[in-house]
Amino acid sequence: MNFYKRLMFFSSGFVIGLLMLSFFLSGKRASCSYLPNDRVIKNINTKKIIYDKLSDTITSLDSILIKKIISNGRVDFSKSKTKLDSCNYYHIENKIDGKIYMVLLKNCDGYVLVDKFRKLN
Repeated sequence: MNFYKRLMFFSSGFVIGLLMLSFFLSGKRASCSYLPNDRVIKNINTKKIIYDKLSDTITSLDSILIKKIISNGRVDFSKSKTKLDSCNYYHIENKIDGKIYMVLLKNCDGYVLVDKFRKLN
C-alpha cells in the first residue's frame, strides 16, 4: 500500500471520528477552563456577588457592567493577592467600548465582594 492510499484511509477515518465527536458533544455544555485566568473567572461567576461597599454609588447599570467586566475580563495576577488564608483579592481589567475598567474583588468561599470599581481612562 503506497503512501497516498494510507493518507486517504487515515484522513477519512479522522474526518468520520470528528463528525461523530461533534455529534455526541453538540448538546452538552462542555467547556475547557484549564488556564488560571479561566478558572478564577469561572469560580467567581458561580458565587453570589455583593456590592456592599459600593451600594451608595452603584446603579443597576453599573452592576450589569461589573458582571460583564468580570465574565469577559483578564485577571492581573501581579496586582492580585492570591496567597491569603481567608479570601483572595483579584484585580480584573476589561476594555468595553474603548474604555478600560478595573474591578477589585474579594473572593471568599461562599460569596464575592466588590471592593473597587472604576474607569481607568
